[in-house]
Amino acid sequence: DESLPEDETLTTRVDVFFAFHYREDTCAQDLARSLNMSVRQVNRILNRYYGTTFHKKLVAMRISAAKELLLSTDETVQAVADQVGYRNIGYFIKAFKDSCGMTPGEYRAASRIDTP
Repeated sequence: DESLPEDETLTTRVDVFFAFHYREDTCAQDLARSLNMSVRQVNRILNRYYGTTFHKKLVAMRISAAKELLLSTDETVQAVADQVGYRNIGYFIKAFKDSCGMTPGEYRAASRIDTP
């Protein structure tokens, strides 16, 4: 398939965008601008290659980073929220709980109990 290198380059560019911008107040328009595409094209790409939307991918990146920080640091939940792009602690806790089934504090406590 001759389109594969182009597809890999495209997904790499998407991955790099999220890696560098997930902490910021960013939107699909920003990704579209960085790829020199329309928001509609970006939405198609995210659906085709990732099976998700811009917002869901952004939340997944933020929650993943939050989990790492919760386990590897003693930062407060507020500090973790700030570091992964959430300015509103309540919204962060809700997003985390929706994703993981528990609050950030519960996640940290449960993970530490499981660790010998």
